[in-house]
Amino acid sequence: MDRIGADDVNDLAAGAALLGSGGGGDPHVVAPLLHRAIEAGGPVPVVTASAIPAHSLVVGVVLGGTPAALADSPPGTDAARQALRMVERHVGGQAVAVLPISVGGMNALFAPATAGELGLPCVDADGMGRTLPRLDMTLFSLAGAQASPLAVVDVTGSGVVVAARTDGETERLARTAVSALGHTAVIAAYPMTAAACTAYAALGSLSYCRELGRRALSGPSGGGVSDDLLRFSTADVLFSGQVVDVTRTSTDGRMRGAVTVEEASDDGHLMRIDFQDQYLLATRDGVPVASAPDLIALIDASAGVPLRVDAIGHGRQVEVLVVPAHERWRDPDGLALAGPRAYGFDLPYVARTPTADLPRTPPARPGAPRAGRSAGQDPEGGEP
Repeated sequence: MDRIGADDVNDLAAGAALLGSGGGGDPHVVAPLLHRAIEAGGPVPVVTASAIPAHSLVVGVVLGGTPAALADSPPGTDAARQALRMVERHVGGQAVAVLPISVGGMNALFAPATAGELGLPCVDADGMGRTLPRLDMTLFSLAGAQASPLAVVDVTGSGVVVAARTDGETERLARTAVSALGHTAVIAAYPMTAAACTAYAALGSLSYCRELGRRALSGPSGGGVSDDLLRFSTADVLFSGQVVDVTRTSTDGRMRGAVTVEEASDDGHLMRIDFQDQYLLATRDGVPVASAPDLIALIDASAGVPLRVDAIGHGRQVEVLVVPAHERWRDPDGLALAGPRAYGFDLPYVARTPTADLPRTPPARPGAPRAGRSAGQDPEGGEP
């Protein structure tokens, strides 16, 4: 993909919804910004990181806040422009391209919208290969690239620059700033050279997002997941059935809970999917079968669209999908940063398990204790 035109926006939004893993906000909220940038300046150029001069500066942009606040009052690209300029002044350079930090949810569209408004290309790469709930949960951070200096700017133009010694501290300070600015802001972060981006990023992820969306939108007329999408993403359908239970709590701007799905068969098998802003852990009849950092998605079986954690309800017929994460996330340090224990689950990474290989154990009923959950543990994290 060398540019994003008006005909690409719906495909990009559909792919971003899947890569959001139930979180990241509704990408269609940001679609008008991208359409406006395209109408004003033509298709947004998309470049590979390796095509940019090695020592040139690229800067990442991402929306910060809760999905509800961002949907009610999304920051515009003016805030992104200001945040980018603040980082440029701090590092003493000028960005030649905009870098998506996340390629799922709203952010997959917000980065190219920002690039289009600024007259810059957007890099065909990102720092996660999906959506993850914390700003320090990036491939960049794994490689030692720093998130700071970072700028946070709200819808009124008020902003602050954050500089910290570690990405974990940067995440904490940035989250505090976003909260103080009304839970809706733009963050410019991870200033780096194009060479560093080439070495550390999930390359080609914007093109991958669009192709995922294209296959999702061309799926079966009756809904569900197409074989073409499964082959392209090397995904598996873990389970199919009806949502029989949903629990949600919201604290500190985070949505936590679980969805229970009952299989449409005489056996009555159950799958429980625990979430914290995104779907994180799938257990079938009490046996863990998939976990973060792999991407878990719940697909509406009739409409064929991914369902967010804040929108899923009782009675929905769904398919539970698992998509493998970028391979770097499955290294030991990647699992330490974004695996189950990073969210407070007392179990190691769960590689996706084909249904045929699962033991036949009695199904747990909705409301049963969470498998593998450690009492009293509460993870850091939330939407970046």
